[in-house]
Amino acid sequence: MSKKVKELPKKKNGTNSTEEPKQLNLDIKEPFKNKFYKAKRNFDFAVLKLEVIKFLKDPLVWSVIIWGGCLSLFQINSIITNIEKLPTLIPLFKFFNSPQDILSPKEYLYIIPTLSILITVSTLFSVSRNYNKEKSLSKILLVSSSVSTIFLSIILIQLIKT
Repeated sequence: MSKKVKELPKKKNGTNSTEEPKQLNLDIKEPFKNKFYKAKRNFDFAVLKLEVIKFLKDPLVWSVIIWGGCLSLFQINSIITNIEKLPTLIPLFKFFNSPQDILSPKEYLYIIPTLSILITVSTLFSVSRNYNKEKSLSKILLVSSSVSTIFLSIILIQLIKT
């Protein structure tokens, strides 16, 4: 049975006061179904907490967070410190055939840290949603994210040194 609350008129100070009516002593017991659903809800909430803790305890997750953050900061720092020393056109798109398509303005170097950050954030988002459902797939995604961030850093270092 639900409790009904009747509202009283406003007092002089402008606040509403509520008064709970007294229960009748009918000795009606709570149905077992309600107790079962309450226990099930508490259990589901505890399992959800454990799933989040398992996700955060995984060393691969923390390696992606640390490597992705540190390498992205390194990439941004190396671009900022070396942008004046670079020529106006750099060979960023090496997969094209013609030399005019390979060369691009040096401001396009900022694509590399943007890609690193995007890869890291999207990996963490997708792994957090699917970690307990597909653990092996999540681990592969975490490793591939770390490797791609490392490769992007190596490509940036090569571009800056040449």
